[in-house]
Amino acid sequence: MKNTVLIFNISILTVLLSFNSVAQSPQPQPQSQPAEPNIAISLRPSSSPVFLHETFRIILTITSTGIQLGQEFSLLSMPDENKLKILSQFKELPPKQQMTSNNIVEIRTFTADARAMAPELIQMAPNLRMGIISRESTPIGTRMVQIMQDIPVQPVNI
Repeated sequence: MKNTVLIFNISILTVLLSFNSVAQSPQPQPQSQPAEPNIAISLRPSSSPVFLHETFRIILTITSTGIQLGQEFSLLSMPDENKLKILSQFKELPPKQQMTSNNIVEIRTFTADARAMAPELIQMAPNLRMGIISRESTPIGTRMVQIMQDIPVQPVNI
């Protein structure tokens, strides 16, 4: 079986998950082969610096290649409401697709309104819970299965 590598680029931090079914020596890939599956995740405020009681947007961008993402996303472990108050639920903007080197890159962007409630530097270091769709063989064929993954996001100071 093939060695599958998933790369999660979270701002500056890169988390590398490797699933090895069978150890094998590296083989060169023809250039027409699709790239290895990967996901890049970034989280940032719409403006910087953010001032006390200022309303701003938190922007979450997920860029994926070779992976089908589910519809469920949530940020866990956000700062306390005494420091950062989330004023609205995250809403998804229309997804975008780009073609790069024979690969389709999907870009999904989510935004939510927030307000800084403390006159201090606020660190956001959430985990992103997201669904990844995969095919599973069954005795009567194949079915699509959504596997939930929790991915730590690189801390962002606002």
